[in-house]
Amino acid sequence: MKLSSHIKSEEKLRESAQILQSILETTLDGFWSVDYQGNLVDVNSTYCQQSGYTKEELLTMQISQLDAIQSLLEIQENMKMIMEQKHTQFETKHRRKDGSIWDVEISITIFDISGGRFFAFLRDITQRKKMEEALLQSEKMLMINSRQAAMGEMISMIAHQWRQPLNIMGLAIANVQTKQALNLLSPTELENKFDIISSNISYMSNTIDDFRDFFKPDQSKVQITIEDVITSALDIVGKTFQNENITITVHNDTHRSLLLYKNKLIQVILNLLNNARYILISKKIKDATISITVYETEEAITISICDNGGGISKKNLAHLGEPYFTTKELNGTGLGLYIGKTILEKYFAGKLTWHNTKKGACFIITIREEIIS
Repeated sequence: MKLSSHIKSEEKLRESAQILQSILETTLDGFWSVDYQGNLVDVNSTYCQQSGYTKEELLTMQISQLDAIQSLLEIQENMKMIMEQKHTQFETKHRRKDGSIWDVEISITIFDISGGRFFAFLRDITQRKKMEEALLQSEKMLMINSRQAAMGEMISMIAHQWRQPLNIMGLAIANVQTKQALNLLSPTELENKFDIISSNISYMSNTIDDFRDFFKPDQSKVQITIEDVITSALDIVGKTFQNENITITVHNDTHRSLLLYKNKLIQVILNLLNNARYILISKKIKDATISITVYETEEAITISICDNGGGISKKNLAHLGEPYFTTKELNGTGLGLYIGKTILEKYFAGKLTWHNTKKGACFIITIREEIIS
């Protein structure tokens, strides 16, 4: 009876081993069994196809001969870490027999059998990586297109902001020429006119500096308050809004510093301000107003930009933020809000949301950055 029971147990073990081997041979992922010295002791046919090596060749090789990124020392350190953690998952690159490189995602578990074994499943993620790279390039192109659209708007802003000082200087010069022709120009009055012209030239020069600083790419984060970011944004567009009789109010409850990409946040704020400006002008809103409110919680700082332009229709509200969707009848790219969302999510661990109020629309910037006292 004992012998019969033992035979049955061995048969079940063999059957289980055959089932396991069948699973390993039919899985779409590669499989390794590796000893603690990094030697391959078993592989499946899928990994042979992935790598271009035969099973016989692979069983004479070590991990270091296949990994295209990590050195032998790095592999040994990783193996020690896996022994401690018992399981891990990571991405790397392997080198095929023909020398080509492929992206691989590896899931490893350690088993205390046969002196210790690493069981690894290896998935070819080359196509996924190509798709991720294509998506990244697409995102970069969207950012470039949005930046170019913003540049067009900024040039228009410069024209608006320069119109008044150019008129003032033109009148001052005409006045000087007229009085000089009539011999009525005193030295004091001439000096006064020169001061007016000099002041306006300085203003125009500062305007160019503001725009130039905005279009410089952010190389690194800077320590700055949200108040200073908003001031920089208003230095760029404030005069234009003033000339169009749009009142901007700012209420700020925080004066703490943040470590952030200044120009990227300015870009988001400018886009929201210009969107509100478009609505207020196109709808010919009387007493047009934009309110900027800044407040902080324990986890984030929030900037709300609200207008009294009547709000967004339910139809458009559902599609806002989608790439190339725009509510502007002319010159709308449909990239502003999408890029704004992308910037906040990617560089500020934040988000951009919006909703209607009784008077108009509110756009909420939430940023979670390292707060520095």
